[in-house]
Amino acid sequence: MFPSDTLYPSNTLYPKGDSRIDVTDETGNTVTYELGVMDVLRKNGTKYDEYILEGEQAKVIRRINKDGTVKSKEETENLGEYNIALHKGTNTIRIKNYSAEIAVKYAVINDYTNVFATKLEMNSAIEQTAGEINIEVSKKIDEDKIIAKINMSPEQTLISGDRINIIGKKVKFTTNIEGDYTYSQSDLDKIVAYIRDGTPLSTSEKELYDLNKDGRITSADYVKIKNAMSNNNGKVNLTGTFEIDPDSASRSVILRDDSGNIVTSIGLLAMQTQSLGTENFESDNASIKDLTVEGSFTNNSDRRLKEDIKELDNNYIKVIDTINPVLFTYKKDKQKHIGFIAQDVEEAFIDENIETTMVKKNELGIYSLDYIQMIGVLWKVVQEQQKEINKLKGENNG
Repeated sequence: MFPSDTLYPSNTLYPKGDSRIDVTDETGNTVTYELGVMDVLRKNGTKYDEYILEGEQAKVIRRINKDGTVKSKEETENLGEYNIALHKGTNTIRIKNYSAEIAVKYAVINDYTNVFATKLEMNSAIEQTAGEINIEVSKKIDEDKIIAKINMSPEQTLISGDRINIIGKKVKFTTNIEGDYTYSQSDLDKIVAYIRDGTPLSTSEKELYDLNKDGRITSADYVKIKNAMSNNNGKVNLTGTFEIDPDSASRSVILRDDSGNIVTSIGLLAMQTQSLGTENFESDNASIKDLTVEGSFTNNSDRRLKEDIKELDNNYIKVIDTINPVLFTYKKDKQKHIGFIAQDVEEAFIDENIETTMVKKNELGIYSLDYIQMIGVLWKVVQEQQKEINKLKGENNG
């Protein structure tokens, strides 16, 4: 028996072993896989052909020509569906007949996940009673553990987890806010220089010193930081809550402090900062740069709220005689203003031995002046001047 003279090898006949790998598990069992590569993989410098098995699909990316030159455009050969079984523990992959670089990313796949990681543990639990259902799913990657929980009852649904993405027509949301800050004496000096002298601050410094996050740095911020310096080694801990309430058009987004008081609320029509309200704005340390009121701005002046009521005597006229109105420029806004110097007003009242709350000084040593009270003094002056005018008219008519 002799081979036929017309017997030739098939075009698809290749010696077995050109693209084989051995996979050995930690017990020593070895399985050989034929990768199905029909031509050798080539390399030229940093360019090379590549065999990829991903998502149970195998392919070869050709970047090198048969003559060793680099292709102008890479070509992909799809080899179809392919699987390599890996067992629990350490698996060793060895290429037979060739030397190559291998990059492998794998993990045990169970019914709960198809996520690949270095070391992955997945657990889930469902508990159901007549009144509620509790679902918990946990995932541990190396030493990091992530837990997500859902509690459902007729009254509400509670969701807790490290990362939550919620999409719905109407979602009510509450989360805690916490921040820790540490300050030094140099921080206090910068705040004083900024408020009193208008010394510029960097963006990061403004963010650091604006404790109530109202967009301003005031003596109220200074007092909080100073108290922290005295009582807590300069450490300030701020806590509060952030809420989204779809049932409130006027307060859809609410920011509360650690006492539950509303600091800021945002609705469909306006944004409100409650510290500027007539009932809550009581701090002697607060300051506002500009305030515009549509309508009237009033002070409580009911007789029933007052006691020890006395008329102003003529000493107040002497005070006015010694106070000069001035034209000045604030260092911070560089704009011209007309008014008085608070220290001059204080000195004038001291000289006449008159007690007054018209002039105040805050913790930074910055003076402020109650111009509303000045109206009463000026009114007294006008009254006395009017008496003199009427007296002169009477004398002239006589």
